[in-house]
Amino acid sequence: MKKLKQICLGMLVLPAVAWAQGPVQLQDWGQFFVGGQLVEFTGADGSKYQEVINQNLVTFATPTELRHPDPIVLVPGLGLTNFFYTSTPDNRRGWVEALVRQGHAVYVFDPVNYGTSPQPATPFMMRADNNLPEGVSADTVPVPATWNYADIWERWGIGPEENLPYPDNRIIDTHIDEFYASWATRWGLPSGGGGRNAPAGPAPFPYEVLAGSEEDGLVQLLEMIGPAVVAGHSAGFNMVDGTAESHPQLYTAVVALESVSCGPSWEDKSALPFLSMFMDYAYIGRADGRLLRCANTAKAVREAGAEGDVLLLPPFPPVTDVITPEELANLKEVGVSAGVAGNNHIFTQDNNNDKLAVALSLWIKGRVNNPNPPANSELWSDIVAAVQD
Repeated sequence: MKKLKQICLGMLVLPAVAWAQGPVQLQDWGQFFVGGQLVEFTGADGSKYQEVINQNLVTFATPTELRHPDPIVLVPGLGLTNFFYTSTPDNRRGWVEALVRQGHAVYVFDPVNYGTSPQPATPFMMRADNNLPEGVSADTVPVPATWNYADIWERWGIGPEENLPYPDNRIIDTHIDEFYASWATRWGLPSGGGGRNAPAGPAPFPYEVLAGSEEDGLVQLLEMIGPAVVAGHSAGFNMVDGTAESHPQLYTAVVALESVSCGPSWEDKSALPFLSMFMDYAYIGRADGRLLRCANTAKAVREAGAEGDVLLLPPFPPVTDVITPEELANLKEVGVSAGVAGNNHIFTQDNNNDKLAVALSLWIKGRVNNPNPPANSELWSDIVAAVQD
């Protein structure tokens, strides 16, 4: 499907606000859709239901002065939306503006059934009409689901319980309701994971028409804009990783932002630079295992001939029942600690989010398509300095 909508404003100067460092000059800005097809379902009585499905919303901004040739594609985590990168609850600049200020073209990709990209409505209309296709049970029609307000505090490393942030946490908790408001409903099965997990086994209605749509849309976007640095947050990294395996020629680097998984399924196919970023959340619950997997990925990428790095915001962890001395040594071999505490799993909303974006920008400029890359010590000295208070 071609773009359904695009806003192209030529030169756009956004007004300066209290937290901005002067006006932002853009040569292009807007939204469009990639993917999507018209499908038709037939009800038990023979009536037709038609709908466009599998379209992915893309939000983009291009500065007037590009200071790196490769665009950045940002994929939000499970149940989140482009708001995760475009704004913050208290109206500070989001990662998109921060990266544009560093001279990058930025594209935020909302996967189908993840963010604000539309989910199919036809199954619900057919169920309401008691007109599901022959052989389809109402039990296989998805149900709406989203994150539980009370669960995310501990789960995402914000605080030990609801409305009680950790003392050094950097989230702007006085405005966190604005972040809740950005969550999108997604469809899941009536049982299993509260609708948060992908269905297993034979595809229930209408998942047979959704299969692969997320990666297909990401591939179409990358084919449109050229090879790019692609970053995925949390479970959003799964499709970044999978697409890098199937289409490595569309990538110039892979970035895992507090990722649930960490490959590497692609390191033997292409020498792609790799960066993993972890915050304090790395030490909460199961996330420390995720950090170790990303360290293994970085090491495998180095062995394949590319740059593989881990940027850990807090100090290195001690040896624990999860982190062995060997694993800690491996982490220190590929990782750098900035010694900055207080960030959580939703760090693009934190009070130092712009500094974290600058750190990513410095890594890209130093590691990706740079014919005269800086020395390691110089690069990491600049990155660590950029995130200090």
